[in-house]
Amino acid sequence: MRLLALLLVLAFCLANAFEEGENLIQKLLQVEAEVESYADRSRTISAETAPVGRELYCSYWQVAASLTGESKLKLNQVNPRLCDRLVVTNQEMPLTDKDLSLKFASLAKELEFINAVKSLKRVNPYLRVYLDPFIVYSSKLVNQIKDKKVSVQKKVKQWVTFVARLRVVDGLVIRTTYDVNVDPVFTEQFFMKLSEFAHYANLHLFGFIFPFDDSIRVAFPYFDRIIIGDHSKDAIKDNKLRHQMATFRRQDDTGFEALLNKDFEWDYYISLGANPEKFIAAFYIGAYQFELAHPRLTAIGVERKPQEEEKALPITEVCNNYEKSSWNFKFDPEHKVPFAFNSTHWHAYDNRESYMYKLELVKAKNMRGVYVDSLDFDDFRGMSCQNGRYPITNLIKKNL
Repeated sequence: MRLLALLLVLAFCLANAFEEGENLIQKLLQVEAEVESYADRSRTISAETAPVGRELYCSYWQVAASLTGESKLKLNQVNPRLCDRLVVTNQEMPLTDKDLSLKFASLAKELEFINAVKSLKRVNPYLRVYLDPFIVYSSKLVNQIKDKKVSVQKKVKQWVTFVARLRVVDGLVIRTTYDVNVDPVFTEQFFMKLSEFAHYANLHLFGFIFPFDDSIRVAFPYFDRIIIGDHSKDAIKDNKLRHQMATFRRQDDTGFEALLNKDFEWDYYISLGANPEKFIAAFYIGAYQFELAHPRLTAIGVERKPQEEEKALPITEVCNNYEKSSWNFKFDPEHKVPFAFNSTHWHAYDNRESYMYKLELVKAKNMRGVYVDSLDFDDFRGMSCQNGRYPITNLIKKNL
């Protein structure tokens, strides 16, 4: 059944990537032996072959510094001893319209970032900091590069040079989308050059990818670590309640629905040839909020109201709802994840029990580590979830 499901998604991706002049059946036959070989290997994985020292990455979103009240968290207020690897995501670093150069929104913002990182590293000299400037590798970015007649080599060199000259950063994170849809030849050249310049500057290069675009597979050899995020709510073009953090498939899941779970998503990329010892599983701390189509339609798989974007909530909002009689909390025994709802909203999230299932899966698949997304969505003040400060991050750290 897993092989059939995998072949279905490969057919879907290959059909998009090779629309013109390619024989889909022939390509599926070529990958079948690879998938079967992976299935055989996966049965032998055990704790004895685990990577030496699993890695915990904690992310911090710079936008948290601009919030107000109890949600506000500045970078220099993050506990630097909580994680030895910190990824700082900054969405206020847009590429310039003229030539797609990378820069901070202002010199003051740049100095604030540098000083904050220095202060964290003074407290924890072992801390490594990686910058995620929210550069999204996609057909849109590639078309911008081509339209502006920008040299790929010069452009990626400028990005790396900018990050290196900060002198406080240990690596760079590049994101993709779930539908990259770019010529694999261009993609390989892009990441080959980016990797060369990054390593020359003594920087690590991380890829943050999302299921299920297989055109990004050519970039796998050039990433030092590969972070796998949650699948998009638009992975299937409909309006149904689905749990984006589902750990396993449900028995009655059919077609593409059977693929929307961590167990399959992680296996999918491993089967494409990625080294699982590079894989970092992203564990989202918080909830995805959806609107119910009807107060009584609350089960996974039923219709929901259409919405343009996912609404992300910190885990503190879920914890605060425990005190409200209007909220109901359930645990799906097959997906191994909790969900909550009232008469208008539905929340998909993780709790202690579901995180433990995911951690065991990470170990069983011989993956390198976990990426906590993010510290500012955890109960960093210890005021809502009744388990001290950073309760989710500490739980993952203790059991990884």
